[in-house]
Amino acid sequence: MMSRTMEPKTAVKIDVRSCGDDGVVSVRHGMSVAEKALAMLLCAMMAWTLCSWIVPGRADSASAPTEVTSYTVRPGDTLWSYAEMITPAGGDVSRSVALLQSMNDLDSSTLEVGQRIIVPVE
Repeated sequence: MMSRTMEPKTAVKIDVRSCGDDGVVSVRHGMSVAEKALAMLLCAMMAWTLCSWIVPGRADSASAPTEVTSYTVRPGDTLWSYAEMITPAGGDVSRSVALLQSMNDLDSSTLEVGQRIIVPVE
């Protein structure tokens, strides 16, 4: 079997030398208006991507800062007992357990005696 390479019918060379704030793109001759517009669009997209990496986005938090207190786990204490302390009457204790797990970076609801945890102040 014979291998054959195909050459493109039209080769377009884009030489981007500058893409400043004014959006000027330096290109070689022989480009159509559409190709120049595409080159400018690509340059703008690259600049936008670069800016999004360099400039940090705004951090939004779901709620206002929460006042917390710290507890040292004693024998018999469970995450559920701490969750019950902060759950409003008629509230879902399991949601409070999930909140405490998240706040304390816990993989499970198991606590160790002597472990320190933070709990929101009521």
